[in-house]
This record gives sequence, structure tokens and C-alpha cells, in this order.
Amino acid sequence: MTDSERRPATDVDRLAEQYLDDYLTLDPVLATICGIPGHDTELPDLSPDGHAELSALRRRMLSSTRRCYPG
Repeated sequence: MTDSERRPATDVDRLAEQYLDDYLTLDPVLATICGIPGHDTELPDLSPDGHAELSALRRRMLSSTRRCYPG
């Protein structure tokens, strides 16, 4: 598929890209598995604070998608 054949990016596409970037920052092991360089020596924060950060990220994402598609 060429760039001219791709559909324009939507707000949800941009949110999904941002979510992935933020999630991989919080889970460097997954970033390494996905082939993103620079996280090979890092581990995720598995403490309650680390889990709270992931939960906050998910809540922000859900809130953002609701603003894109209010129902």
C-alpha cells in the first residue's frame, strides 16, 4: 500500500499511537519485544505505583476516546 492509498489518520488513530508510545514507556520489556531500541536494560515498575500508572494511562485513553465520540 502506498502513502497515497492510505486513509487519513483520524483522532482515534492519533490517540492509539500516543497510547502505544506511553504504554511502551511503562513496559520496556514489551518495547524490546516489539523491536524498539533503547529499552534493553529496563524493567517495568511492578509495584503498586507502577500498576496505578498503567491504570491512569488506561483511564486517560478511555476519557480521550469518549471526547472523540461522545455518545
